[in-house]
Amino acid sequence: MKKTVINNIICVLLFTGIIAFAAYVIYAMLGNFLWEEYNPITTDISSLSAVGAPNQEILRPFLTIYEVCFLTFTITYTFWAFYSNKKKSIKAGAVLLLLMSLISAFGYGLFPLEGDKTQMTFQNLMHILVTAAVVFLSIAGLYFIAAGNFKDAKNKKFGKLLLVLVTIFTIFGATNPIVMGNNLPVLGLTERSAIYSLHFIMGIIGIYESITLLRKKESR
Repeated sequence: MKKTVINNIICVLLFTGIIAFAAYVIYAMLGNFLWEEYNPITTDISSLSAVGAPNQEILRPFLTIYEVCFLTFTITYTFWAFYSNKKKSIKAGAVLLLLMSLISAFGYGLFPLEGDKTQMTFQNLMHILVTAAVVFLSIAGLYFIAAGNFKDAKNKKFGKLLLVLVTIFTIFGATNPIVMGNNLPVLGLTERSAIYSLHFIMGIIGIYESITLLRKKESR
């Protein structure tokens, strides 16, 4: 009975990954709509919550929902990986994603962009370092999870799908430093491609694991 209750709770909490994605999309789209001068193609999403940016009071609740739900998802997935005795690579990937979500939640809150983001102030430098850590841990964690599923005969097809999606995310993520280094006017587009693909993958993982749990319950 206790195990059934735990499984039900995990099944529900895994959907927080989808809620986080939805909240982030609303935050980005609403910020773009309210800020007439904002260009989503040329300007990064972080500028919406930078020091002195307009409409922060309106946007902050959506960003908070995103942060709380995303952290809840990574905690739940990590617990599920160990609780269900997943492969070591999946456990390692889950821990990396949890670490990434912690750095994202606290790092961006402590070091939002300030002033002209081209000026390398301490705060802006820390913001960039947080971003670099988030991207690296995301890619590493997702590859570990994809590889672990690929090696499992029952989840081989899902592992193949994850490997394709993570490769696409990696390509998007790699374009950001190239765009920034060459001052190309498409940072907003490349950043959105990377962030949306990351959270799409998280949502796919959450849905897949939830369905797996539900099937186990039905087969009993």
